[in-house]
Amino acid sequence: MRRLLFILCLASVATIASGCGPECEYLATRCNGPIVEVCDPNGFWAGAMNCDDIQDADGRSWRCCAAADIYRSSLGHTCVPGALCFEEDR
Repeated sequence: MRRLLFILCLASVATIASGCGPECEYLATRCNGPIVEVCDPNGFWAGAMNCDDIQDADGRSWRCCAAADIYRSSLGHTCVPGALCFEEDR
């Protein structure tokens, strides 16, 4: 029984050390290429929308960029027309 507990302890330490724990703060956002990702309640990134699926009336694609998040009084990420997105905001 002690041997089993020891092995379980080693496995949990190895999991924590390998970076399998949470990666982000809940509701944080980021761009991953054209994908807007939001941090889920478990601390992992999840795709929220694909900017490649959005086009304006002229057929131009939208891009993932930083934008004001009025609900959190901070910056978040969303899809916007490409002309409004600055490279440093990606």
